[in-house]
Amino acid sequence: MTPDNTPGRRHSTVLVIGTGLVGLVLGAIATLVVTGLVWTVRVELPPPPYPPPLSSNGPGCVYTAPPVPGTAPAPAPGYVPAPPLPPPPATHG
Repeated sequence: MTPDNTPGRRHSTVLVIGTGLVGLVLGAIATLVVTGLVWTVRVELPPPPYPPPLSSNGPGCVYTAPPVPGTAPAPAPGYVPAPPLPPPPATHG
C-alpha cells in the first residue's frame, strides 16, 4: 500500500471525548427541562375538576346512571309532565 491510501484514524481522541462530553451535558440539560415541566404540571398547577371522592359519609354517587335502552328516562326532580294532547277531530266524509 502506498502512503496515500493507508487507513488512518478518522477523528482524534480529543474530538471523540469532547463530543461525548457535550452529548452528556446536553442530555442532562434536556432531562432537567423535562423534569421541570413535569414538576410544574403535576405539583404547581391546580388539579383538574374531578368529581368528589366517594366516601361512606358523603352523598354517594354524584352522577346518574345512563338510561337502560327501551325504557323512558326518569323525570327530573320538580318536573311536572304536560297534560296529554286532545284527540284529533274526526272527519266524516
